[in-house]
Amino acid sequence: MRINDKWCNQPITAGILNTLDITGYVNKGDNTLLLDFPYTTGNKAFAAKVSVEYFNTDRLDFSTDTSWLTTGLYYFPPTYGSKPVYPLGLVKPQVAAERHILNAANQGVTEWTVPVDCNYLDGLNNLYLAIKYKGDRISVRSDNKLIADNLNNNTEWLMDLKRNGSQLECRDLQLEIKPWKNINKMYFDIAPAKGDEGTSGIESIRFVPEYKAVLRINTKP
Repeated sequence: MRINDKWCNQPITAGILNTLDITGYVNKGDNTLLLDFPYTTGNKAFAAKVSVEYFNTDRLDFSTDTSWLTTGLYYFPPTYGSKPVYPLGLVKPQVAAERHILNAANQGVTEWTVPVDCNYLDGLNNLYLAIKYKGDRISVRSDNKLIADNLNNNTEWLMDLKRNGSQLECRDLQLEIKPWKNINKMYFDIAPAKGDEGTSGIESIRFVPEYKAVLRINTKP
């Protein structure tokens, strides 16, 4: 992979949705991303999600779709020297339909989408998202903005949805769970199973409503 005349060596695994983190390689304005694949006969498909994370924890993700251009021949520009030569005949890929994947595994990382109803706080004092998950940590985003995260202590985590006000109404929450690593070097009050090493996922998820009751007590005789 080559980004703005810089080589970026990231592993690409067949059979899953690959996430290519190009943070640190992109510049303000237009950027050029090139991918080179080994030649094999027959039609092939490639799906990836490109991710850029900003200093303020905002993150921009976009996935491959039919707008990506492919060619059977490309002369990679040298690191130094003359300008690159682009061959004619760029065409749209034959097999590269856009994929909407809600829980795609990528190198042990799992991603989930949780919809939040409109007016979800009507009649409630608060609403919590209770998640019991496997993995080292969870990050929750809305419109690419990080709104909550948690380091797993192997108990159910309650996420306060009221603190974001009405910003989450009619929105989707993007949940990203990173896998456990080196479990034997961590201390847990409730230790996870050794077989959970390198895994991530949701065991249970539910909304927990909180109600408010006002009691007026007459103390006069």
